[in-house]
Amino acid sequence: MLRLKKVLSALLISGMVFSLSACNSNLALFINVKAGDNYKYHMLMNQTTNTETMGQKTSSKQDMTTDYTISVADVDSEGNITLNYKYDAIKVDMETNGTKQTIDSNASDSDDPTSGMYKSLIGKGFSTKMTKYGEIKEVSGIDEMINSMVESIDSGDSEEMAAIIEQTKASLKESFGDEAIKSSIQQSTNIFPKTSIKIGDSWDVNSSIKALVPMDIKTTYTLDKVENGIAYVSLKSEYKTDNSEASDFMGMKMTTDLSGTMTGTIKANIKNGFLSEGEITQNMTGKMSINVPASDGVAEQTIDMPMDSVSTVTYTTTKM
Repeated sequence: MLRLKKVLSALLISGMVFSLSACNSNLALFINVKAGDNYKYHMLMNQTTNTETMGQKTSSKQDMTTDYTISVADVDSEGNITLNYKYDAIKVDMETNGTKQTIDSNASDSDDPTSGMYKSLIGKGFSTKMTKYGEIKEVSGIDEMINSMVESIDSGDSEEMAAIIEQTKASLKESFGDEAIKSSIQQSTNIFPKTSIKIGDSWDVNSSIKALVPMDIKTTYTLDKVENGIAYVSLKSEYKTDNSEASDFMGMKMTTDLSGTMTGTIKANIKNGFLSEGEITQNMTGKMSINVPASDGVAEQTIDMPMDSVSTVTYTTTKM
C-alpha cells in the first residue's frame, strides 16, 4: 500500500500546464490560457529505490506512464483559472528483487485489484482553481476520485477485506485530502516570478508539501536562453522532510528523515503559449520509521528503514 500511495502521489502532483507571455527583451511568465483550451499531457517516471528493513535489503525499479487531458473550464475577470484534470491511461511496470509486476488501467481481464483501481480512474479526475501565477486557491473532486478507486475493490463476503478497504480509504483521504493535493500541485505550478525577467535572471520559490511525506522545498529557477521561440528554464531544488510530526500509515505512525536534490530543464514554447516539455531528476536519501503498536503478545516496536532513490521524470504537453 505504501507503493500505491507513492504512485498516487506522483499522479496527483504531476499536472503541469504553463504559459509564457513575451514583452520585448523581457519575459513576463504567467499562465495565459482561455476557457475551452485543452491539453494532452504525457508523463514518464523512472525510479530506482533501495531500502533496508530489519537487515533485509530490497531493490526496486518502477516505470510509470500517465496520460491525461487538462481542460480550461474558466478564466475569471481577475485571471484566476479553473482546470479540470481527467485521466486517460495509467501503466506501472515494477520489479522488486527480480519479481516483476505490471499494473495497467487498460487491462481488461486482470484479477489484480490495483489494476482495477487504476481502471476506475479512467475518465475521472479532479479540478483546481489557481491564480495566473500558479498559486492554488481551491481543489475539488479528490474525495470522489479516491472513493471510486477504493470501491472498485471487491470485498466479497469477507468482513476482514471490507475492514481493510475502509482503512485504506480513510488512510488515502488523510494523506491525500484537499490540502495535501493543493500543496502538491502548487509545487508543480507555482514557479512564476511576479516581475519580468531577462536571460540569465534567477528567482527562488519556497514551498512545502503536506502529504504522506511532508517536506519543505527551496527551488531556484534560471532563464538560461530563448532560442527559436523556446524559453529554456533550468531548476535546482533542495528539500528535506518534516519529521516533527508523524503521519498515519494504515493505522500506524510513520516519521521520515529524508533529504535530497532536484535538477531539471523546462522548455516553454512562447509562440504557442504553453509548456512543451521538461525533464527533472530527483535524488533522495535518509530513512523512514514506522511505529508498530503492540499486538498478540508482541511489544510495541519502531522499524527503521534506510533508503535511497533516484528518479527521472520526463513529460510533454500538447495543445489539442
